[in-house]
Parts: sequence; structure tokens; C-alpha cells
Amino acid sequence: EPSEGAPLTAKPTRNTRSKKPKTKAPITGVTRAAGFSWARANGVLILIALLGVLVVLRAVDIHVLDRAAFLKAAQANVGGSMVIKTRRAEITDRRGEPMATSLRAATVVAHPKQIRNPADVAAVLSPILGMEHDKLERIFSSKRSFSFVAHQVSEGTAKKINTLLRSDQLAPILKGIRMENVFKRYYPKRQIGAQILGWAGVDNQGVTGLELGLDQEFNAWIRGDQLRIDAFRAGGATAAGHTRLALLSEVLPALQASPPKVETTIDLQIQAQTERLLEQGLQKTFARRAAAIILEVKTGEIISVAHVPRIDPNT
Repeated sequence: EPSEGAPLTAKPTRNTRSKKPKTKAPITGVTRAAGFSWARANGVLILIALLGVLVVLRAVDIHVLDRAAFLKAAQANVGGSMVIKTRRAEITDRRGEPMATSLRAATVVAHPKQIRNPADVAAVLSPILGMEHDKLERIFSSKRSFSFVAHQVSEGTAKKINTLLRSDQLAPILKGIRMENVFKRYYPKRQIGAQILGWAGVDNQGVTGLELGLDQEFNAWIRGDQLRIDAFRAGGATAAGHTRLALLSEVLPALQASPPKVETTIDLQIQAQTERLLEQGLQKTFARRAAAIILEVKTGEIISVAHVPRIDPNT
């Protein structure tokens, strides 16, 4: 404590903390956010680049390496096919007059494995088809998965069987019986030119004559064989939920309604007259057979090939 009258003097104080001179941070133009890491950013960029490379490699694999497999799968999803029985070609003379054509017919078929009581089914169909009960029962009792019962039945018979198949009482009994729409060969001129045409059997296959020639020389479209038609599926769906083939509903009726035509050099008028003259000759000479061939001298075309006695290929 200072004495009275003594001058006051300030004591210097010692600062224990050393003050550093303030320096300004260099201006670099980049401001880093809190927690930012260049290593992490570079890792993300590399990962994105790798993903891009994988996408490109996968695209090359789909469109180049495995293109056929993916194309087949895509076509299976948007397309479909159906096997149909086409009409056998119509045979005409040089003027377009039909000599052989195909008419709609019905064939009764059976799936024996689906038939529960062959005796009952035979009892129902025997009087309609005019077939023996025992024969029908043997057909329905066979171990085959498919059997023909009656080929090309009449229109009246087909209507009776279809009525029974739609009946609430008989439909369960007739389970395994089905009607198939087929085509049978018909010769509108009957005996005229029959020796040239030959005939086709119940399976619509040529047996002799030009009918056999169709099978041997032409393709399935002319012969009337089974053809597979491919089509794209329509956008709509049927009642069962299945997509339908857009092409078949339009093209199939046309295929069955307008068969191809095979035009011959035969003149039916001359053919009929030649056969008539030959028959008259047989009556006068009491010969057993007679034949005649008429040719176009300039071109060598066959105008008529007549042979008697005549046949009717429809019988």
C-alpha cells in the first residue's frame, strides 16, 4: 500500500498469451461444404460409369449375341399359329367349267378314352348312323385316343348328331363323340371325263387319274393338305380370356371358300360328244371297250380322252 504523498506509478502487466498476427486465407474460387470428400465423389462417378458399361454390354448381348432367342420369345408372345385343312383344288376344263370340286361334309369321330360307357353310346348312335351296335361298341371300347366312326355322313345325319351333342340329357353320355367338318370330292359332270379325272378317296387323297397327279406333282396348297398359318394376336380377348388370332378370322373363311383352280386342256363339250359316239359304236359292233383321243394339231394339246364303258366317280 503506497504511503501518503508518494506519486502513483502504473506497473506493467505481463500478457501470458502470445497474439499471432492475423493472416487472410488465400482465395482459390472453390468453397468446400462441410463433410465433402473428393474420394467419395470420385467413387460415385466410377460406379455410375461401371453401371453404364454394364447396360451397354447387356444391350449388345440382347440385340447381337442372343438376338435369335429373344426374337423367338417375343414372337411367341405376340403371335400364334393354327393348323387348318384347306380345300382341294378345283379341276376345270379349258373354258373354266368345273370337272371336280370339293363340298363340305361332316365326319363322326370318337375319343375312346373319354367315353365312359361304350354300350350306351353305341345304342344311341347305331340307329342314326345305320351301323351295327357291336361294331360301334368295339370302336368306342378301343384303347386309342382317336378313331373315325363314320366318314362324310349326310347333312341330315350330321344335324341329328349335333342336336344330341347339345342335349342336356344325352351330352354327358356322348362325351368323347365329336363332329369334324371336312371336304368330300364331288364330280358335277358325273360320268363325263371320269376316266381322265380318276377319283379321290374319303381322306381326300387322289387314287387314280388327275386326282392322283395333284398329289404327286403339286404342293400342299393344291392337294388340300393341312397347312399351318401364322398370325399376330389381336388386342382384344375372348370370353375365356385368351387373345385371338387377328388374321385367321379374316383369311380362314376365304381359304375354305375359294380353293385354287387347276385348268386342263380338256373341252367338256367335245368330251361329252366323243363319249356318246363311242357308246353308239359299242352298241353297233358289240365291242367290249372303246377309246378315242382328240388332239389340237398345231399345239399338241389334248382336247378329249374318251373311254367307254364309263364310270361315275361319285358312287
